[in-house]
Amino acid sequence: MKQLTKLFLLLVLCFVTASASAQMKTAYFMEGSVMRLDLNPALAPQRGYVNFPAFGAIGINLNSNFLSVKNFLYPTDAGLVTFLHESVPSDKFLRGLSRNNYVNLDVSEQLIGFGNYAKRYFWSVGLNLRAIADVNIPKEFFQVLKELQSGSYDLSDMSIGVNSYAELALGFSFPVWKNITVGFRVKGLAGLAQANLEFDKMQLQINDNQVRADLQGRIRGNVTGMSFSHFNGTMSFSDLLSFDGFSASNIKSFGGAIDLGAEVKLLNERLKVSLALNDLGFISWSAASGFAGTTDDVWFEFTGIDLDTGNANSNSNGSFSDIHLSTPEKYTKRLATTLNIGAEYNILDHAIGFGLLSHTKFADGYTYSELTASVNFRPAGWFTASLSHTLIRNRLGVIGFALNAHPKWINFFLGVDYLAFRYGSATLNSSKITFPVGQKSYNVYFGLAIPLSKAKYFK
Repeated sequence: MKQLTKLFLLLVLCFVTASASAQMKTAYFMEGSVMRLDLNPALAPQRGYVNFPAFGAIGINLNSNFLSVKNFLYPTDAGLVTFLHESVPSDKFLRGLSRNNYVNLDVSEQLIGFGNYAKRYFWSVGLNLRAIADVNIPKEFFQVLKELQSGSYDLSDMSIGVNSYAELALGFSFPVWKNITVGFRVKGLAGLAQANLEFDKMQLQINDNQVRADLQGRIRGNVTGMSFSHFNGTMSFSDLLSFDGFSASNIKSFGGAIDLGAEVKLLNERLKVSLALNDLGFISWSAASGFAGTTDDVWFEFTGIDLDTGNANSNSNGSFSDIHLSTPEKYTKRLATTLNIGAEYNILDHAIGFGLLSHTKFADGYTYSELTASVNFRPAGWFTASLSHTLIRNRLGVIGFALNAHPKWINFFLGVDYLAFRYGSATLNSSKITFPVGQKSYNVYFGLAIPLSKAKYFK
């Protein structure tokens, strides 16, 4: 019975999470990279550029404070087992979790991008797409999965959010003194889709005979160009993707943001100190394309599996997928703002640099910080390679690397911030598998551009 109820609760977790600014930190000190403009608008690349359409800058960034293999799979003498196995102590599993456990997925793509120098002044224009998803799961949920002790559990802290928008950015970087450069980017934002699902009620009751879940949620969101008034008060989650009721007159969700940055060069440019505040802005989501409502107050019961038929013995009073609409209202959502503080010391006539970057993200519901140390190699004027090590949230379990080749005819970039170098192995179904230990975040960045003129300053 306990194994069956554990499977049932795990399926509930999969259902909830499924219905649920990317920045490449290792590139911060790579002087030829176009990517560094996303971290600090004052850090212009050495050459102007024209990005290849849709391939100029692509970033996929998955961040979490708990999502590591080490937290959910455990090697034993009998092979690899999940955290649900009776040989894994409950306190050992729960120690690896936080009170609120979040997953953030951030995907960015530059459709069009170009920039160039006018003497020592650098300007840039970019049209970008951004998509962000956040899921928060309370620690008590995993405690229920693991222990399955009889009692009542309140899991209403669980939430799911998605946000996507288009961004038109105009940037400018210029020297204000011999050793001081400042930069800014002004962004016009067009909202594409936004939604937040929160649970007013998510309660579990467990006893020897059944598992019962009581659910009620509220949702608010917006899909640009859509109108939801024709649903006559009720719709389902699948209707959000039907595009039934689309009208160009309902495209009214807009906003703005600004990036600010500065760099100071000291000790004959051997030491460089920089600061940037990015995505300081908001999007105002229009009521014309908005929706708001609540789900049914539903319950689900599971009492086991009929061994004769193989069917699950379950019952419910309705479906959680129906949304009872209320009058939508205009609302404003701020962007997740990031603060970057960097310092680099160079030796051997600038051929090698040692960098330290503090990266802090201020998102809805949580704030996190990372400290990235890097060694940056510049064996030639057209090539840079960096190795980095991100501390704090990923502790000592990952390294990052990036390569940037920028001769006169191409500018190519490839890099990751989180690459595990600590691995474990175990046996699963008589097969030996290898997995990263402790890694909680994953990302990859790619960029391709055609170089333009070089700044007079770098000649």
